[in-house]
Amino acid sequence: LGLVDWLVWLPPPVRLALTLVLLVGLGYMVLKHLVRPLGAPLRRVTLASRLERRFDQLGSRLSSAVQFLEDPPLGSAEMMEEVVQRADADVEGLDFEEAFAHRVLWRRSLGALVSGALLLLLTALLPYWPRVALARLAYPFGATIWPRTVEIIPLTQAAKVPVGGSFTAEMRVGRGDRAGLRAFVHLRRAEGPADVFPMQRGAEGVYRWTFEGLTRDGEYWFEAGDDSTAGGVGRIRVVQRPAL
Repeated sequence: LGLVDWLVWLPPPVRLALTLVLLVGLGYMVLKHLVRPLGAPLRRVTLASRLERRFDQLGSRLSSAVQFLEDPPLGSAEMMEEVVQRADADVEGLDFEEAFAHRVLWRRSLGALVSGALLLLLTALLPYWPRVALARLAYPFGATIWPRTVEIIPLTQAAKVPVGGSFTAEMRVGRGDRAGLRAFVHLRRAEGPADVFPMQRGAEGVYRWTFEGLTRDGEYWFEAGDDSTAGGVGRIRVVQRPAL
């Protein structure tokens, strides 16, 4: 789940819903495969029936003999003794060790050990990432974000521009700047979708784009690589020129 969140940046409501589903599913698996089997008493008749399913030659004689011994019938004692003796003869020479699924147990144990070792190795190599995943899943509406390969540093924020004037939006890349990195600035006015403009990188490493002929208020934000400032937009306020 943390890997999915890192790949697509799940929104908080989706992270909360998926975390709840994961916890409910985990609780159900623990209840079904651990709590209930450990809490339920294993009757001798049930164990005998399982052995009969493993060893077809026993038929139903073993469970019948066990039931007779636990709850003797009111009928003939000779018949009960005969059933018990036949069952005793049937089980003689059988290797009940074969009835235990050692291979399945070993596979599951090995799988758990490998998973634990991989988790420990990942935590040792990238100690920050598991903490981020846990924080984003445990507190889906918190402020924790995944580390980015690109870091945008806005150089312009709010601005006041006369009607028909221009404004130059500027940003710098603090981490991840490289040749060929494409940077954009989005401009959204009072209504309608945002327009996207490619920014030009200057020799000093500053990315710029100039909005010309502004007539309406708007807000803008930057985007480059895997970073965006959409969560902290800059606002452009267009004002009337003073009358002469």
